[in-house]
Amino acid sequence: MPTDDSSPPPLKAGYVISIIVLTLGSFALYSVAPTLIAVALHWPITFTEVFQSSIPLVDHSVMSQGKLYVPNLSVNPFNPVSSRQSLTVFDLASGESREIGMQKSAGQIDLVADESGLWGVNGSTVIRIQSDEVQETSSGTTISNEPIFIYEGKLATIIDSPSIADDSLPTSHLHVWTGSTWQKEGRVLLPPTASAELTADESEGAAKELNSLLGFGGVVEIKVVNANGQIHLFCSDGTNVLYSNKLELIPERTASALVTENAPTPLSNWISAGIHPKFQVGADAQGPLLAAKKSTGEMKTKFSISRLTEGAWKQSIETEQSGFVLTSKLVSDGQTAYLVSQTLGNKLSLAEIQADGTKTSKLSLKTGLMMERLTQTISKFWWVAFIVMLIYAVLVTWLMNAYCSSRYEYGNSTVELAPFLRRVLAKGVDWLLIMGPIVALQWTFIGSQAEAQEWWMEKFSELDLNIMKMLVFGVLGLLLYFVTWLFVLGIGEGVWGISPGKWLFGLRVVRTTLRPCGLLRAMFREILLLIDAVLCFGWLPAAFTVTLSRFRQRVGDFAADTIVIRKPVLDRLPADSKFTNS
Repeated sequence: MPTDDSSPPPLKAGYVISIIVLTLGSFALYSVAPTLIAVALHWPITFTEVFQSSIPLVDHSVMSQGKLYVPNLSVNPFNPVSSRQSLTVFDLASGESREIGMQKSAGQIDLVADESGLWGVNGSTVIRIQSDEVQETSSGTTISNEPIFIYEGKLATIIDSPSIADDSLPTSHLHVWTGSTWQKEGRVLLPPTASAELTADESEGAAKELNSLLGFGGVVEIKVVNANGQIHLFCSDGTNVLYSNKLELIPERTASALVTENAPTPLSNWISAGIHPKFQVGADAQGPLLAAKKSTGEMKTKFSISRLTEGAWKQSIETEQSGFVLTSKLVSDGQTAYLVSQTLGNKLSLAEIQADGTKTSKLSLKTGLMMERLTQTISKFWWVAFIVMLIYAVLVTWLMNAYCSSRYEYGNSTVELAPFLRRVLAKGVDWLLIMGPIVALQWTFIGSQAEAQEWWMEKFSELDLNIMKMLVFGVLGLLLYFVTWLFVLGIGEGVWGISPGKWLFGLRVVRTTLRPCGLLRAMFREILLLIDAVLCFGWLPAAFTVTLSRFRQRVGDFAADTIVIRKPVLDRLPADSKFTNS
């Protein structure tokens, strides 16, 4: 260790305060510099826009004329009243997407397509969308979880109404949209519960048909699909699904319809579609389809797609999607059916249902929100943070030269401690050499950092054996790669005091006795970079310890009893020189 008389004078309070303020301010600017540039380029930006995030509502999507419409709910946690609906439109032919904005505030929107556009219902608001123009009308009636569909060319829904008589028949009524209000058209006959009783007038055939419905606990969910100009109904009690190929209606103008005993028993045409706690309905050119999500013990999601064959619902296709599917929707343009799914990270996938299976493709969700545009800009200006670090290093070096001694004496030897800027540049070269090949491989085979994260997330979710082998070999390969570099740096710094960066900028690592530090100390010193400049608070620990310690040592130097010095002009100097090996 250095002698007492070689110890530098105490650091001045002004210098310490300046270093602390400059370091904290530079680190804060280093952390947000790309963000500040992105905000400046997109100015003006409101507080609401910055924190606005988009949530795709896949379970309310619809297909129309070769385009997929996915509702999005834009939410700001700091300003809930600013939440808005929008539609992302995917053109399946061109692969392009665009956004249609709407004025309606938060709430799920149900969509249905007709020949000329889209209809949507959001609570008490009815929405008409034609040629990207949106017209919103208040109906005065709140529609929640009721199915919406096209009935005889008009927007329609089925709404439960209070019973007039005390009977076991459902009291669901068909309502159609007149342009300003919902108009009741009549009672829809739905399947009864298992506890319904037959009257003496009912035929033996009706009794057999009712027995086939035993176990049905009453309608709790209704789904309607139009296929080839015909309405198909699916009713569920939460588990069992019943199907009918027509909508039986008692017109509202028929007085006898209000008398229970005059109403026909709603038994005809209802057949079992299977047991499906969660199901979606759609159609293609051959008729209606039913898709049921199957639970698996893996991070994969299976869908069983059934078709009506010879009067019974039979499984036609089973498809499997990688990843954890949050929600899905079976959509159709009348000719082809698609299964659109949302996975973790708000990623969308579209599976075209074919006769022999499904063909899956990915959709790029572009909502046009300010936060996403800012994120893209930030990713382009990542390098600005390192410019901030270099400017900080220049300023700190000037302060240290002005207020701190760079002389280090041990015995009869005097050396110059390494300038802060040179140490930063040397470490930058070392990290570039270490991380450069890894980044090059990533960009060559996967892409950007965001694409790499998405790729790994998808591969993890697939739980494929080959992918798991790749992961194991990848981790072992990276571990071997870093251990090799650690060993190389250990030899270079332990024997000659240099790494590639230190050799380039004329620096050396030595013990405080000015002797070579050795392999183990050098490796231990490099391992502690995890504390100095990687984990916890980034490069703050190294910056503070180097600038405020007596001999410009970082945590790794303290632990290994080393210092970093300017390289002498000659490896061996005359005995009467200021620098001699002790």
